[in-house]
Amino acid sequence: MNWRQMFGLSRRHSLDGPRQWPVQLPPRYTGPRMRYGVARPDGGRPGLSAGQPPAPFHRPHPRPVVRVRAKIQHLAKWQEKRWDRRDGLLPGGIRATQYSGFYQTGGGRKWPGYVVATDNVIEPYILNPPLEDIRIHTNHDQCFRPRGEGRYFVHLERVPQSVDEAIVNVEELLNECEVKAGWPRSVAQHIARVVAHSGA
Repeated sequence: MNWRQMFGLSRRHSLDGPRQWPVQLPPRYTGPRMRYGVARPDGGRPGLSAGQPPAPFHRPHPRPVVRVRAKIQHLAKWQEKRWDRRDGLLPGGIRATQYSGFYQTGGGRKWPGYVVATDNVIEPYILNPPLEDIRIHTNHDQCFRPRGEGRYFVHLERVPQSVDEAIVNVEELLNECEVKAGWPRSVAQHIARVVAHSGA
């Protein structure tokens, strides 16, 4: 069937000549349908010879999933407690690092202090500790040795190997005194607990 027959035109008619209306369209194709290409009369797929079975349809391989494990950064104790760090020199030209912050108990009480760390030793200090309660309720009053101006060097039973260990050991002494003396919880600690439970 040529284009003249498809549009109902005879050989003597041209595109500019008279046309026969209505135009007769060819019958609708009802043969096998293909997703790609043109269907063959024998029902096969394009590109295959007669009688050859069609190749199975292969899906493309999925892209490999790259799993990235997030790195969790663990902060040191002195960083979690928001202590400050400062490098300097001790008398005699010894390089040292001073960590300043607050020793805090479970009840919310705080005492300012600092830790001096050198290459050979780590020394914790505290300002104005509760010496009276420590002497009455514990046996650790001998561990606090005055250095003048309200400063006390804390002598620990075990020599600390890190700044975090020194801070934790001093806080354990203060917590022991707090429990045995029965100190009431501070107002600031009570407010913080109420806010945490309220979900504000």
